[in-house]
Amino acid sequence: MPRKVVTPPLAATARAQHGALSAGQARWSGVDRRTLARLAEAGVLVRDEYGVYTVVGAPVTPLQRAWVAILAVGAPCALRAEWALWAQGLIRYAPSGPPQVGVPHTRKLVRRDGALLRRISWWRAEARVDQIDALGGLPVLSTVDAIVTAAPHVSDATLLAAVQEATFRGDLSLPDLIRRRRRGLPGSPRIGRVVTTYLRGHDSVFEATTYAVLTDGDNSGMHCNVVVTDGHGRRIGPVDGYHEDGAAYEADGRAWHSRRRHVDRDARKDALAASIGLPLPRFTTVDIADGAAARARWLDARATARAGGTAFTVEHQPGRSCPCGHRAAA
Repeated sequence: MPRKVVTPPLAATARAQHGALSAGQARWSGVDRRTLARLAEAGVLVRDEYGVYTVVGAPVTPLQRAWVAILAVGAPCALRAEWALWAQGLIRYAPSGPPQVGVPHTRKLVRRDGALLRRISWWRAEARVDQIDALGGLPVLSTVDAIVTAAPHVSDATLLAAVQEATFRGDLSLPDLIRRRRRGLPGSPRIGRVVTTYLRGHDSVFEATTYAVLTDGDNSGMHCNVVVTDGHGRRIGPVDGYHEDGAAYEADGRAWHSRRRHVDRDARKDALAASIGLPLPRFTTVDIADGAAARARWLDARATARAGGTAFTVEHQPGRSCPCGHRAAA
């Protein structure tokens, strides 16, 4: 942008906000509306509605879209739901669709074409907004509020991944999340399922079902999602389930291991388990549907392990709980 008409503070603001800026920010930086109009006429800026501009040539990324939405809505507001989970780094991929923006319940709900607005009833009393410095100060709902607002819209697997990541970082208190669930908000049943799955040490609802079928109420000696090491220091895992008899198992959902790289990884894990004498049966959804046969197969693997007599040690993963009573560090 030409230095003669764009002040250094405004240029810095545009860089921090991924090429987006507002007319209000321009005035604060010493650039009036007439100058902004000339920049737009000269093809330096593109004017969106509601006084938001983007720099021509700046990459159109999800972050730029998020900034345009936030600037168009105006303070007080913050990214919510899946967009907040993504901005917080709790899910890997940017959501599709317009950025989801939350505003206080007392604020008038206005229409903005580049944003999906929702009022947040608890904003005044409980909601906290984090300014993400790495994203130029982008306002985003706090971790627990992001999870609560995302719960009605995302899958159990997505929400579980976010809870695992947030707990591992130490950014989420499960008791706080459970208390928020008890408010009867939309998505509360999903939060309950996800927290229960996490506390049992599982990575999915199917893993929790597999565990319940194989143990049949007898949890003694069981561990979930642990790394197993033999006497020579050879490690395998994490495995979905392990019994202190010396046997482990893997729970394979219908589509989870359909990709080639997953098949190759499983083959390497199976070969390593065979080389160190660790029985490692795999259970699919079809196997678990016949619970008696699946449990008999698991008991046979444990009997084989006891007969082999190979000693293994268990290593719990950081940030993960386990049915054995192990309490992972937050």
